[in-house]
Amino acid sequence: MMMPGGGLMQKESILDYKGLLATVGILVLVLVGVFVFIYHSDNLSNNTNSSASSNKLVIKDLGAEITLPASLTGTTVETQASQTSGKSTLPPIVNLKLEQYSILVNRCLGSKYTFATPYASLTKISGKAMADDTQLMKQFNGFYIERIGSGLKLTCKDPSIQATFDSQTSKYNQALKDAFASAQPI
Repeated sequence: MMMPGGGLMQKESILDYKGLLATVGILVLVLVGVFVFIYHSDNLSNNTNSSASSNKLVIKDLGAEITLPASLTGTTVETQASQTSGKSTLPPIVNLKLEQYSILVNRCLGSKYTFATPYASLTKISGKAMADDTQLMKQFNGFYIERIGSGLKLTCKDPSIQATFDSQTSKYNQALKDAFASAQPI
């Protein structure tokens, strides 16, 4: 029955409005839940893929792929082209650079120096390495990779910087050697 002033109708409208709000609220919660689930699933698969691929370093000019440890993440590759000297042609030299290493070099040398310095220089050589080759990084079928440089030999003005520089250089060299133990040809 209708009340004067439409009271009953107003009560029914309020009930319909509350029901509509409850339905919209439930739909919003369901949509948010679906979005969170999809985002979380995509994020997990992206994190898995990116972490698996972000620590791989493909060095085309050496014909190898290595898995970098965390200490060498961010390594960049720069290749110096082959050079001819007399009757022979020297193979390309691949320089591995790391921003942290360049910072150490620049701290050691002083603020007037700001250049990117390789922490290792490598080359690819055809054939089989000699058994006592101390610079051998990895022997592959038909070629090997040899280290021809392992950073700079510097004397820093500050003994504490020298200690840090020597320690880090040694750690980078060992980490690279360890990474090449499981190197794969490409």
